Amino acid sequence: MSEIKYSQYDLINKEIKELDEGGFANRFVNFILTDRRLPFKVKVPNDLFQRAEILCEDVVEMKENNKAFTQAELIEYIFKEFLEEVRKNDGNLRSFQMKFNNRMKDLPMINGQPLLPQKRKTTLHTKIGRKEVRRAEVFLKDLSFLSNHDLTVEKLLEMVYIDFLNEYQQGRRKKVLKEIIEAIDQP
Repeated sequence: MSEIKYSQYDLINKEIKELDEGGFANRFVNFILTDRRLPFKVKVPNDLFQRAEILCEDVVEMKENNKAFTQAELIEYIFKEFLEEVRKNDGNLRSFQMKFNNRMKDLPMINGQPLLPQKRKTTLHTKIGRKEVRRAEVFLKDLSFLSNHDLTVEKLLEMVYIDFLNEYQQGRRKKVLKEIIEAIDQP
């Protein structure tokens, strides 16, 4: 039986294999030699891409040091916030399952796949910390015990970012600029 991969990097299955085969020394060497941040591509509808660009510009203008703030950094921030929410609601997987199910329920389906309106998209390149990717894989694996899903970290990353942008655009996210600035100004 093949293992289910929850991301293109398949971190949890690789770690289990390392534990089975090599023990601590092998894990330590792999830890030293592996990248701490992993690249991902996120496709964003052009209208939301444009809105996010303005949000990033607003962050730069409100910060004291005027250092650039990109959508790649925004994606990483939003994903970390999502994983923090997962951590805080650790035992409450059902709420996340309901959130994903409700999101899918609102979409017309053909052969079990959502029929999404075709919008032109822009592909963003970002890097996510290995620790966060691993946590997301474990979350998706835990979620699979409640219901079958085909979510991967790649899909989750895109979904979380687009949901955030939609909420922000509709005015349901208050004080976002202040929260982002406080988070990125911390050492």
